[in-house]
Amino acid sequence: MPEAMPETTKTFLAALPDTQRQALGHLRAVIIAAAPEAKEYVGYGIPAFRQHGALVSFGAGKAHCAFYV
Repeated sequence: MPEAMPETTKTFLAALPDTQRQALGHLRAVIIAAAPEAKEYVGYGIPAFRQHGALVSFGAGKAHCAFYV
């Protein structure tokens, strides 16, 4: 998990180990394909999407990735 508060999804992903970066990068692409109108932002230190309110977000821990709805 990134230690400093990221300002963008790109900086969040760049701070992760390769396996987590690849998995969450793929998840991000799936979210964008499924909800192309959603706006991407960083909230509470993790990448998130909103469309008519909060949609989904994702994060990473030391040994796992997380998807929040």
